[in-house]
Amino acid sequence: MYIGIVLRVVKTAASIVLESRVFNIQRGVDNLSKKLFRKINYGTSKKDLRYGKILNSVMETGIALYSKSGLHATVESLLQEISTGNSESQDSPAEVDSWARQIASIFQAAGLAPKAIAIDGAVGSGKSTLAKALANRLDMKWISLDHVNMDSPLTFQVGNVYEHHRLIRTQNMDFFDAIIYIDEPVELSKSKVLRRMRGGYLLDIMDFETHKRVGEKAFSLANGEEIRINGSYLTMKIRPAEGFHTRENVEKELKGKGLETDRLSLEQLMFLASEKTIKSGFFSYIDVSPYMKEVISGSISAIAGLIGKAR
Repeated sequence: MYIGIVLRVVKTAASIVLESRVFNIQRGVDNLSKKLFRKINYGTSKKDLRYGKILNSVMETGIALYSKSGLHATVESLLQEISTGNSESQDSPAEVDSWARQIASIFQAAGLAPKAIAIDGAVGSGKSTLAKALANRLDMKWISLDHVNMDSPLTFQVGNVYEHHRLIRTQNMDFFDAIIYIDEPVELSKSKVLRRMRGGYLLDIMDFETHKRVGEKAFSLANGEEIRINGSYLTMKIRPAEGFHTRENVEKELKGKGLETDRLSLEQLMFLASEKTIKSGFFSYIDVSPYMKEVISGSISAIAGLIGKAR
């Protein structure tokens, strides 16, 4: 019986989604919620109306979460990926190609054929797009570290352009011939995340400002002259003969303030230097409270429905 009810609910929800082009929130969440409630109750009333009420609580919770712009963008991205095979455009804008040309020219002028390059910056800042354009121009391979555990030391290979939003703050940069930091304004990065849709849920729960400050600190503590790329928010450093020495430099700064640095990871050191507290890991920049209100409210409604059924 329960399976039949769930299948009817899923079928009903799917038909409404297709009808309204994936929960078009701008047309009114309230109207959609009422429409779902009526159809769910109709489909379950012959069995037990209280199941309809419980399922409606679940649906309303989902709709409330979906109304948040970040999660909405993520769902749209997943649907686009299912329908087209891609969650975002694969093309490199002309301006990014021009930045890649500038960087390649700087390497050429320095007589350097880089064996590995690291790119860092906020979520949505364009790391992947730049890495692909630069890899194509330098006949290298682009490597995204999005699904790699950045909390442990990684082994890098020559011939690659690596990119990640926590790369410089977590890894030893001395393997790389150059590091590039995308230092664009937070609001610009957030608007780009919303446009591209992929990873949109981070708009609701990520502290972009803290993430940016720690990233800026890590890049600033790497040895080397800062080279600005014209017409962009890109800053590059070429590894000097003595190396970047990010860990040595942050330890020196903290010890100069009388702070203990033993047994701390590189990211913990950078967090301490930037934010005056010891944290590390992706969840150091995450706050899920924007989602908890809807989840708790929906859970209470569902429990109330179950209690009513027991009576």
